[in-house]
Amino acid sequence: MDYTLAKALVATLEEEGEAGYIYENYSGRGMYGVRTTGVVCDSLAHLLTAVIANPSFIAHSDGDGGLNATPVFDPDPLRFDHLGRDIIVY
Repeated sequence: MDYTLAKALVATLEEEGEAGYIYENYSGRGMYGVRTTGVVCDSLAHLLTAVIANPSFIAHSDGDGGLNATPVFDPDPLRFDHLGRDIIVY
């Protein structure tokens, strides 16, 4: 996951009163040592609900460092693992 997206997801969770934090250099199941950024939270449902409730937090870059007005969130490339009581989305 891109670090910018991870920051936006954590901000979205916080906007909805949920806890979340960024986990850098995570290597998930089947990644064979490849590292990525993830977001740790207590529920995948809370994360998705937060994204749906706050679509303006998730937008794509316009190429000049700014964000386009049209929110874009593509959950297809995202995966998740269980971390005991929490999950990590990466």
